[in-house]
Amino acid sequence: PGLATRLFEVAEFGFSLWLRHLGRLLAGIQSEVNYCLPGNFYIGNFYIGNFYIYGQVEIDNNGIERDVRPLAVGRKNWLFIGSPEAGQRSAVIYSLVISARHHGADPEAYLRDLIERLPGCGSDEASLRQFLPESWAAAQEQLASRSSARAAA
Repeated sequence: PGLATRLFEVAEFGFSLWLRHLGRLLAGIQSEVNYCLPGNFYIGNFYIGNFYIYGQVEIDNNGIERDVRPLAVGRKNWLFIGSPEAGQRSAVIYSLVISARHHGADPEAYLRDLIERLPGCGSDEASLRQFLPESWAAAQEQLASRSSARAAA
């Protein structure tokens, strides 16, 4: 394990010792103290210690907030979008655009390809999986690398 993992383990151990001592002093809050003991550092299924153990885990969601900001700014403009169904469709399109951008794909090219190829595609999960933004971006990267390899040869 790396240094960050070791430091977290030491801090976790010290924190648990202090909590157990506190629980003995204040017997009325023993169940609350037990909840805070290591092994209970979870929010849902997410282990809070992952921020220390894995440095690539982001502690905030600023990137997503930045992507959603244009939608939030335009919310008043789109307040009267027409109908609840139109609002749902718009939300799906916005999600696809932001996800495509997040995976490094050109959203306009992604949506154009999606609109052209989707009507002729089957409705099973395996057929539709190729149209997910991450799958589509990976396929485009493979096509680009093949075409550049052919051009170099």
